[in-house]
Amino acid sequence: AAAVLEAAGVASLIPFLGLLSDPHALEKSEWLRWAFEWVGAASRERFFFIVGVGVLLTMTVANVTQALTTYALLRFSWMRNHTLSLRLLEAYLHRPYTFFVENNSADLAKNLLSEVQQVVTGIIVQGLQLCAKAVVIVLVAGSLLLVDPMMAVGVTVAFGGLYGAIYMIARRRLSLIGQQRLDANAARFKVASEILAGIKELKLLGLEGALLESYAVPSEVFADRMAKNAIIGAVPRYALETVAFGGALVVVLYLLWSGRALEESLPVLGLYVFAAYRLLPAVQVVFN
Repeated sequence: AAAVLEAAGVASLIPFLGLLSDPHALEKSEWLRWAFEWVGAASRERFFFIVGVGVLLTMTVANVTQALTTYALLRFSWMRNHTLSLRLLEAYLHRPYTFFVENNSADLAKNLLSEVQQVVTGIIVQGLQLCAKAVVIVLVAGSLLLVDPMMAVGVTVAFGGLYGAIYMIARRRLSLIGQQRLDANAARFKVASEILAGIKELKLLGLEGALLESYAVPSEVFADRMAKNAIIGAVPRYALETVAFGGALVVVLYLLWSGRALEESLPVLGLYVFAAYRLLPAVQVVFN
């Protein structure tokens, strides 16, 4: 429903921009004339005003729906953090005593408190966001396809192709970073647990400096890998913004080259810019 409203908000710009750019658009479009008669506006200016209010309401409802969707998605995902950790703890409690002898308690605590959270943030939240935003992308791209197939194909290839290329290049690196993060996080928990559990003996022996160093190494690796993962996810957005809004100039040149008057091209250009504004965050979420 949120995706349909998002696409409707983008599509509703076409008649409004058409009316603004061409005062005679009402005479040229059969369905605009039908809408004018159906609304029963006293004048063309009043009809333009009603169309503008309609566009504003559509976009407002779309944004409110998106906010509610985000709330529901995050609420559901983080409640899974509670249920998964609870189920994991229950599974541990039903294991025989030998299980606890053979496994480090810090590793078990890490799984409960840290790795479950990583599953929620890295898989559940991202997976649901991917599903939601993929539908938005399909419907918004579909609305572009109806207006101008060439432009729709160009936008899809530019957006999808750039992110797809970056993903293919970074995929192996991301997998390695993920494994290193996992190992470093396990080492952090283990060292911290051992230090705090044997603090009396450690202070008597004066080993604070050596143990601080043993914690610092995996802690630094963990922080570095988390940063690299976030950077690979975030940086491509800026490259795509350059491509997208630089592409607006290409669209103008394409429309002029195809022989259309600039006044006629304004609604299509406005649609492209607004669609890019709506699509960019959705594509970024899917990439993440």
